[in-house]
Amino acid sequence: MKRLAYLITILLLAGCSAQTGPSPSTVPVPPQTALVRLAARPATIIYASTVYTFAVPAQDEHGDSDVTAGDVPGGIIWLTPPGFPDAAAHAIRNWSLWFTPASTTGGSLWTGAQLWQTFPNEQAPRLVGVTGGYVIISLTDGTQTQIMGVGLVDGRTVNIARYAPPTVAGYGHGVYAWQDPNRQLHVVKLATGEEQLIALPALSRIDIVGGGILVDGQVVKSPLVDKPTDAPVPAGYKWIGPDQAKPEIAVPDTWIVGPIPGGSSAGVSATNPQDPNEKVTMWDSNCAGCQDPGINSPHRYASWSSPLVDVAQGETYTWLDDHTVAFTLPPDGQNPYPTYGVNRTFVERPGNQVAKVSMPANDRQTATIILNSMLSRP
Repeated sequence: MKRLAYLITILLLAGCSAQTGPSPSTVPVPPQTALVRLAARPATIIYASTVYTFAVPAQDEHGDSDVTAGDVPGGIIWLTPPGFPDAAAHAIRNWSLWFTPASTTGGSLWTGAQLWQTFPNEQAPRLVGVTGGYVIISLTDGTQTQIMGVGLVDGRTVNIARYAPPTVAGYGHGVYAWQDPNRQLHVVKLATGEEQLIALPALSRIDIVGGGILVDGQVVKSPLVDKPTDAPVPAGYKWIGPDQAKPEIAVPDTWIVGPIPGGSSAGVSATNPQDPNEKVTMWDSNCAGCQDPGINSPHRYASWSSPLVDVAQGETYTWLDDHTVAFTLPPDGQNPYPTYGVNRTFVERPGNQVAKVSMPANDRQTATIILNSMLSRP
């Protein structure tokens, strides 16, 4: 993985650009089957504040369909159950994994949809998430759970793990991890297939953070887990955060710091006393309902760990990794300077972090240092 420090530097020097999506080979669409009676209202999914719609069976009128989806660079990955209506309302025979390229106008989720994989119906696949350039799929036949990955770039499949349920597992930062009955933690790097075994006490959950596995508040390091950006903060900066006991972002020493209150979200701001238009704002949200489609609307499907949840429609952004995007906003009526920002989400918890830095265009280096400081935190 490229260093985020490098990516952010290039981003701020060259500006943002939309990233092209994956282009794996697709499998043939199965023959048409019987028509499905449809619900009166279509379901919707949001990608970068753009609305996509798709019909659901009449029995799923209240949003209880088994469709799951996730945001990936370039579009939407989604998994449909057998019997689900295709674009022409014909029943799909098998569990099917689809990719729909993102567009500026949204519309039908079926427009340009590519069929990536089909799965035996008896294996009840589940879309676990996305990390390290792979979509993680769980397949269960009743006695064994198989974990496989589907590559976002080439569509190739890799076998990650096989174990008897229930088993504590987790993913993120390019790895999948689970603990066997002998309390050995298996950490597998998806890109290479490398596996590491770590002896740990029995775990009730597995949280992958930058550089390792979080156990009882401490990070157990693993060389297979992608690390945060290595971007040392130079002299003349101080660490601040919404929680004073938990520094999250570095700003110039002389800037004036103040809290930004807000319910389940907490924020902090820092302003240059010599030029109030030079400022930093950072929000740390723990709001599950803000991004959970089941809470917001029964007709919205989304991935709560998508970094696009706060991206405005038409906004220019660049993916940095599976859970981080960077964006640039032009000067507006409230600030004469451009605003550079990053938004990241977390596999281990709902919510997101957003940092915005308003600086003159000729002082992008300061914005780079500030944003990289937040990305260096686990």
